[in-house]
Order: sequence, then C-alpha cells, then structure tokens
Amino acid sequence: MLATISASAQTNLLETPYHPCRQVDNKYYSLQPIYDWMELPHSDRTVRPMQEWIGEPAYRMYNLLFRVEQVLPDGLLLSSSGEYLRGIERADFDSHNPIFLKNYPYKNLLVDGQIIRLLAIKIGNHQYTATDGAVRTVALYDYGVPCDSPPPPPPLTPEQIAAAKAKAVADKKANEEKGLKYNQELAAKGDPYGLLRMGERCRDGDGVPKDLAKARDYFTKAVAAGSPSAADALSGLDPSTNAATTKQ
Repeated sequence: MLATISASAQTNLLETPYHPCRQVDNKYYSLQPIYDWMELPHSDRTVRPMQEWIGEPAYRMYNLLFRVEQVLPDGLLLSSSGEYLRGIERADFDSHNPIFLKNYPYKNLLVDGQIIRLLAIKIGNHQYTATDGAVRTVALYDYGVPCDSPPPPPPLTPEQIAAAKAKAVADKKANEEKGLKYNQELAAKGDPYGLLRMGERCRDGDGVPKDLAKARDYFTKAVAAGSPSAADALSGLDPSTNAATTKQ
C-alpha cells in the first residue's frame, strides 16, 4: 500500500510536521518550545517540554511513530510504536493500544498501513465500530488546526477595566502598608536601615504624616546605630527643626 504514496510525501510524513501554532477547540497552543528542544544537541537535551503533547518522547535518544490502521471520514485510527530505538524494523505497533486522531492535516494523503509522525494532545475518548462490528472505545487525540498565530485577545469591557484598576490600587495600597509595617518593626528594634527609612518617610510624608521633628529624631538614632546615609539625610534637614526637637 505504501507504493501508492509518492516518495516525497512518504519522506515528509515520516518527519514531525512543523506546525508551531495549533488551535484545539477554542484554545491556542504554541508548540515552538517542543520544536526548539528537538533542534538541541543531544548533550543539551533535558526532559522535553509540554509532554501532554504526544509524538516526541521525553528524550531524543528514542523516536516515536504511528501506523494508520484505518482512514475514516472523521479521523484516523492509529496504533503507536511506543518509544523504540532507531529503525522502523524495531517498532512494535501491536503491543500498544490504538488511539483515534482528529484534524490531521494530511489525512487525504494516507492509506491504511501508512507510517507517520506527529504531535497531538489527548482531549477525551472516542467510540468506533470495528471491522467485526464491535463498538470499541479508545483515547481521542487532536492534532489541532494549524494557524499562523493566535488572534489578539478581545478588548476589555468597561467593567473589566474598572476591576483591573481597582485591583491595581488595592495591590499598591497593600504593598505600601506591608512596606511601612516592615520599616516600623525594624526601627523599633533599633535597626539602622529601619530608622533611616522611617526618617525618610516622616521627612517626605511617605505613608505617614509629614513631621520633620520626628524625621530628625529617626535620623539621629540611625546615625548612632551606624547608618552612614542617615548623616547626610540629617544634615539636609531644615535647621529650624532643631527648635521643634528641643521643645519636645
């Protein structure tokens, strides 16, 4: 039967087709990481990415082929060789459970007995009627519909935009509160960095009310604790805060 397929088609089908973008139902997949991995030298090949896509085994010291058992109107009934060492003659198709494949783009080129390579993802189970009339259930795989690139996402609705802005504001506030609490805890322990940051916060009104007298107090304690930056910050304060500090 293989003689009915041209030599060029036979050669191409024994190579994994290059379709890096696939659409499976309403979901898009980029398989480029797998193709990039396939091009790596043997010494650089770690475990293959995206192993939910069958067809290329976990390590490239093996190959993986599929034999077409039946070409059906809605897809292909395939048997897998499993992982085998180089050479088609080493493949054992009969010891592995068959699978059903949909959306294989070269289905019209195939005949029963054809050997192919591919990448496909499992999406469920499939029932078919065997030649003996029995109804059988096998794993259902989807090759996916090849595409140039995923379409751009739809524009956000006004509600989604408002929710995103509210979340950004809430996240920013939470991070600021967390940072302030961290600085306060350090300062309470006499940590030079914590004292310096609390002095800067009081000087700038960052998360706390602006209070130059408190800023001077924090900077003075930070200098005593060994912070060289606090000395510059202290000298940069308005001298009029000295009087306020003295009265307190």
